[in-house]
Amino acid sequence: MPSPLPREVSQQILANTDLVSHPSDSNSIPGIHIKDGEITYPVEHDINWHDASSCNCRPLPTNLLRLGPTLDNDARFILLSQNRLILRGSPTQSLAFLRAQGSLVRHIRALDFQFMPQEIEDWTKPGTPWKAEWADFISFIAANLQLENLILSLDAGPGYTIYEEQNAREEDLTHVLNAYRAIVEPMRILGERGLKGFFVFWACFHAYEAEAEKE
Repeated sequence: MPSPLPREVSQQILANTDLVSHPSDSNSIPGIHIKDGEITYPVEHDINWHDASSCNCRPLPTNLLRLGPTLDNDARFILLSQNRLILRGSPTQSLAFLRAQGSLVRHIRALDFQFMPQEIEDWTKPGTPWKAEWADFISFIAANLQLENLILSLDAGPGYTIYEEQNAREEDLTHVLNAYRAIVEPMRILGERGLKGFFVFWACFHAYEAEAEKE
Protein backbone atom coordinates (compact mmCIF):
# COMPACT_ATOMS: atom_id res chain seq x y z
CA MET A 1 0.00 0.00 0.00
CA PRO A 2 1.42 3.42 -0.92
CA SER A 3 2.53 5.70 1.90
CA PRO A 4 -0.12 8.35 2.79
CA LEU A 5 2.71 10.84 3.29
CA PRO A 6 4.61 12.75 0.59
CA ARG A 7 7.82 10.96 -0.30
CA GLU A 8 9.99 13.78 1.05
CA VAL A 9 8.26 13.53 4.43
CA SER A 10 8.48 9.75 4.66
CA GLN A 11 12.18 9.90 3.74
CA GLN A 12 12.82 12.52 6.42
CA ILE A 13 11.09 10.30 9.00
CA LEU A 14 13.11 7.28 7.91
CA ALA A 15 16.32 9.32 8.13
CA ASN A 16 15.67 9.70 11.88
CA THR A 17 15.47 5.94 12.48
CA ASP A 18 18.17 3.30 12.91
CA LEU A 19 18.54 3.23 9.13
CA VAL A 20 21.14 5.98 9.58
CA SER A 21 24.18 5.23 11.71
CA HIS A 22 25.62 7.89 14.01
CA PRO A 23 29.09 8.31 15.55
CA SER A 24 27.73 7.80 19.06
CA ASP A 25 26.32 4.34 18.27
CA SER A 26 29.46 2.51 19.45
CA ASN A 27 33.23 2.73 19.40
CA SER A 28 33.23 1.43 15.84
CA ILE A 29 33.40 3.48 12.65
CA PRO A 30 29.87 4.83 12.07
CA GLY A 31 28.16 3.18 9.17
CA ILE A 32 26.09 0.19 8.12
CA HIS A 33 28.13 -2.99 8.34
CA ILE A 34 27.57 -5.67 5.71
CA LYS A 35 29.28 -9.06 6.03
CA ASP A 36 29.01 -11.60 3.21
CA GLY A 37 26.16 -9.60 1.73
CA GLU A 38 24.08 -9.38 4.94
CA ILE A 39 23.56 -6.37 7.21
CA THR A 40 25.27 -7.17 10.50
CA TYR A 41 26.94 -5.71 13.57
CA PRO A 42 30.41 -4.11 13.55
CA VAL A 43 33.52 -6.26 13.38
CA GLU A 44 34.04 -5.80 17.14
CA HIS A 45 31.34 -8.43 17.64
CA ASP A 46 33.58 -10.96 15.88
CA ILE A 47 36.85 -10.41 17.72
CA ASN A 48 37.96 -9.90 21.30
CA TRP A 49 37.92 -6.08 21.30
CA HIS A 50 34.19 -6.00 21.92
CA ASP A 51 32.72 -6.39 25.41
CA ALA A 52 29.26 -7.82 24.76
CA SER A 53 28.13 -6.97 28.29
CA SER A 54 28.54 -3.25 27.59
CA CYS A 55 27.42 -3.29 23.98
CA ASN A 56 25.41 -0.22 23.01
CA CYS A 57 25.19 -0.89 19.27
CA ARG A 58 21.85 0.06 17.78
CA PRO A 59 19.50 -2.70 16.56
CA LEU A 60 19.99 -3.77 12.97
CA PRO A 61 17.55 -1.87 10.71
CA THR A 62 16.41 -4.92 8.73
CA ASN A 63 12.74 -4.62 9.77
CA LEU A 64 12.66 -1.13 8.26
CA LEU A 65 13.52 -2.64 4.89
CA ARG A 66 10.29 -4.64 4.78
CA LEU A 67 7.62 -1.95 4.92
CA GLY A 68 5.95 -2.55 1.57
CA PRO A 69 7.03 -1.55 -1.96
CA THR A 70 6.92 2.24 -1.64
CA LEU A 71 8.34 2.62 1.86
CA ASP A 72 10.82 -0.18 1.22
CA ASN A 73 12.19 1.79 -1.72
CA ASP A 74 12.40 4.95 0.40
CA ALA A 75 14.09 3.04 3.24
CA ARG A 76 16.72 1.61 0.92
CA PHE A 77 17.34 5.05 -0.54
CA ILE A 78 18.01 6.41 2.96
CA LEU A 79 20.15 3.40 3.90
CA LEU A 80 22.36 3.75 0.82
CA SER A 81 22.58 7.52 0.51
CA GLN A 82 22.92 8.53 4.18
CA ASN A 83 25.42 5.94 5.40
CA ARG A 84 28.93 4.78 4.94
CA LEU A 85 28.57 1.15 3.78
CA ILE A 86 31.24 -0.97 5.45
CA LEU A 87 31.69 -4.21 3.50
CA ARG A 88 33.64 -7.29 4.56
CA GLY A 89 33.81 -10.93 3.59
CA SER A 90 33.11 -12.43 0.18
CA PRO A 91 33.35 -9.97 -2.75
CA THR A 92 30.79 -12.07 -4.64
CA GLN A 93 28.25 -11.81 -1.83
CA SER A 94 28.95 -8.11 -1.39
CA LEU A 95 28.32 -7.70 -5.12
CA ALA A 96 25.04 -9.62 -4.78
CA PHE A 97 23.98 -7.17 -2.05
CA LEU A 98 24.66 -4.19 -4.31
CA ARG A 99 22.92 -5.79 -7.30
CA ALA A 100 19.84 -6.41 -5.15
CA GLN A 101 19.51 -2.65 -4.62
CA GLY A 102 18.87 -2.09 -8.33
CA SER A 103 19.24 1.45 -9.63
CA LEU A 104 19.40 2.82 -6.07
CA VAL A 105 23.12 1.95 -5.95
CA ARG A 106 23.81 5.20 -7.80
CA HIS A 107 22.94 7.03 -4.57
CA ILE A 108 25.76 5.37 -2.58
CA ARG A 109 28.18 8.02 -1.37
CA ALA A 110 30.71 6.10 0.74
CA LEU A 111 32.07 2.53 0.59
CA ASP A 112 34.57 1.14 3.05
CA PHE A 113 36.09 -2.29 2.31
CA GLN A 114 37.27 -3.94 5.51
CA PHE A 115 39.76 -6.82 5.48
CA MET A 116 40.47 -9.23 8.33
CA PRO A 117 43.81 -11.11 8.62
CA GLN A 118 42.38 -14.44 7.43
CA GLU A 119 40.88 -12.79 4.37
CA ILE A 120 44.21 -11.15 3.58
CA GLU A 121 45.90 -14.55 3.78
CA ASP A 122 43.27 -16.00 1.42
CA TRP A 123 44.17 -13.37 -1.17
CA THR A 124 47.67 -14.81 -1.57
CA LYS A 125 46.81 -18.53 -1.68
CA PRO A 126 47.35 -20.32 -5.03
CA GLY A 127 44.13 -20.65 -7.01
CA THR A 128 42.22 -18.21 -4.81
CA PRO A 129 38.93 -17.02 -6.38
CA TRP A 130 39.12 -13.71 -4.53
CA LYS A 131 41.07 -11.86 -7.22
CA ALA A 132 38.53 -12.62 -9.96
CA GLU A 133 35.62 -11.90 -7.61
CA TRP A 134 37.18 -8.60 -6.59
CA ALA A 135 37.75 -7.61 -10.23
CA ASP A 136 34.05 -8.25 -10.95
CA PHE A 137 33.10 -6.20 -7.91
CA ILE A 138 35.23 -3.23 -8.98
CA SER A 139 33.88 -3.44 -12.54
CA PHE A 140 30.33 -3.20 -11.17
CA ILE A 141 31.22 -0.13 -9.13
CA ALA A 142 32.83 1.52 -12.14
CA ALA A 143 29.75 0.88 -14.29
CA ASN A 144 26.93 1.60 -11.83
CA LEU A 145 27.95 4.07 -9.12
CA GLN A 146 28.39 7.81 -9.53
CA LEU A 147 32.14 7.90 -9.02
CA GLU A 148 32.36 11.69 -8.85
CA ASN A 149 30.23 11.54 -5.67
CA LEU A 150 31.83 8.42 -4.19
CA ILE A 151 34.39 8.12 -1.38
CA LEU A 152 36.18 4.75 -1.23
CA SER A 153 38.29 3.36 1.60
CA LEU A 154 40.43 0.25 2.05
CA ASP A 155 40.69 -0.70 5.70
CA ALA A 156 42.84 -3.49 7.12
CA GLY A 157 42.92 -1.73 10.48
CA PRO A 158 40.97 -4.44 12.35
CA GLY A 159 43.99 -6.70 11.93
CA TYR A 160 46.52 -4.25 13.32
CA THR A 161 45.97 -5.26 16.95
CA ILE A 162 46.25 -8.93 16.00
CA TYR A 163 49.59 -8.41 14.25
CA GLU A 164 50.77 -6.27 17.17
CA GLU A 165 49.92 -9.02 19.66
CA GLN A 166 51.96 -11.43 17.53
CA ASN A 167 54.92 -9.01 17.66
CA ALA A 168 54.97 -9.22 13.88
CA ARG A 169 57.39 -7.12 11.90
CA GLU A 170 56.83 -5.82 8.39
CA GLU A 171 59.36 -8.31 7.02
CA ASP A 172 57.27 -11.12 8.54
CA LEU A 173 54.13 -9.95 6.75
CA THR A 174 55.01 -10.04 3.08
CA HIS A 175 51.67 -11.68 2.33
CA VAL A 176 49.93 -8.58 3.71
CA LEU A 177 51.80 -6.38 1.25
CA ASN A 178 51.20 -8.80 -1.63
CA ALA A 179 47.48 -8.86 -0.90
CA TYR A 180 47.44 -5.08 -0.73
CA ARG A 181 49.00 -4.81 -4.18
CA ALA A 182 46.56 -7.33 -5.66
CA ILE A 183 43.59 -5.46 -4.17
CA VAL A 184 44.69 -2.03 -5.36
CA GLU A 185 45.61 -3.02 -8.92
CA PRO A 186 42.07 -3.40 -10.42
CA MET A 187 40.97 -0.23 -8.63
CA ARG A 188 43.08 1.96 -10.92
CA ILE A 189 40.13 2.21 -13.33
CA LEU A 190 38.16 4.01 -10.61
CA GLY A 191 40.93 6.53 -10.12
CA GLU A 192 41.20 7.12 -13.85
CA ARG A 193 37.51 7.95 -14.05
CA GLY A 194 37.64 10.23 -11.03
CA LEU A 195 36.57 9.53 -7.45
CA LYS A 196 35.49 12.13 -4.94
CA GLY A 197 37.90 10.58 -2.43
CA PHE A 198 40.07 7.52 -1.80
CA PHE A 199 41.67 6.57 1.52
CA VAL A 200 43.77 3.63 2.70
CA PHE A 201 44.52 2.26 6.15
CA TRP A 202 46.63 -0.83 5.63
CA ALA A 203 47.94 -2.36 8.85
CA CYS A 204 51.73 -2.43 9.21
CA PHE A 205 52.43 -0.86 5.83
CA HIS A 206 51.80 2.82 6.45
CA ALA A 207 54.37 3.87 3.85
CA TYR A 208 52.14 2.48 1.10
CA GLU A 209 48.94 4.22 2.15
CA ALA A 210 49.92 7.65 0.84
CA GLU A 211 51.29 6.09 -2.33
CA ALA A 212 47.97 4.35 -3.06
CA GLU A 213 45.89 7.43 -2.29
CA LYS A 214 48.08 9.48 -4.63
CA GLU A 215 47.72 6.93 -7.45
